[in-house]
Amino acid sequence: MKRIHFEEIDSTNDYAKKHLDDLMEGFVIDASFQTKGRGRLDHVWKSEKNQNILASFVLKPSVNQSILHQLTQVIAKAIVEVLLSYEVKAQIKWPNDIYVDHRKIAGVLIETIFDKDKRKGVVVGIGLNVFQHAGVNNAICLDECVKVNDDLDLILYKLYQSIFKNYHQWLNGEYTQILEYCNQHAYLKDKSIEYDNKILKVGKLNQEGYIQVINEDLTEQYILINEFSLHAEK
Repeated sequence: MKRIHFEEIDSTNDYAKKHLDDLMEGFVIDASFQTKGRGRLDHVWKSEKNQNILASFVLKPSVNQSILHQLTQVIAKAIVEVLLSYEVKAQIKWPNDIYVDHRKIAGVLIETIFDKDKRKGVVVGIGLNVFQHAGVNNAICLDECVKVNDDLDLILYKLYQSIFKNYHQWLNGEYTQILEYCNQHAYLKDKSIEYDNKILKVGKLNQEGYIQVINEDLTEQYILINEFSLHAEK
């Protein structure tokens, strides 16, 4: 594992993006503490020191830009498999969260970096709650699910192995199998959502990144993941 570790840094993703030209594919940047950790849509990711996995993975795939969105499912599957190795059953909440028992245990931030029109690479940021018993903000950690005897270094290594196993399967054209696994572990499956002033039921995610929804008359339509919210059950 090619690794750069910091005791403290503003953001592992920002470091990876800044030094992307000098980092080969397969590098992981991790930190004991981040002062400006963030998630998708610039949401703040808060973590106490030496309690959780805070890491960014460098990928430089030579694939068409149109399929890069598939990496979200590749990474989600990798995280779920690591949790399953600890006998913790997790689900994928589209587009980028991992849940256990309806609570968030991990988040993913994937950023594609360009220099003018040329793609330089992809930075995959992962925050995985391991030892920090949050008890707030609908969060959960691995140690709450099962007593963790491994240290953070070993868990990071397991995550690294899982990510690059799935990544190479994706590069070898096995996305259909990856997507099916993700759909089998989907948190939103069969849940009700609010969209266009209607209550719809969620089906499967397709290869183009659209999610199937079922209308009350059982007709189907496909919408982007980001365009709906969960319907509050009464």
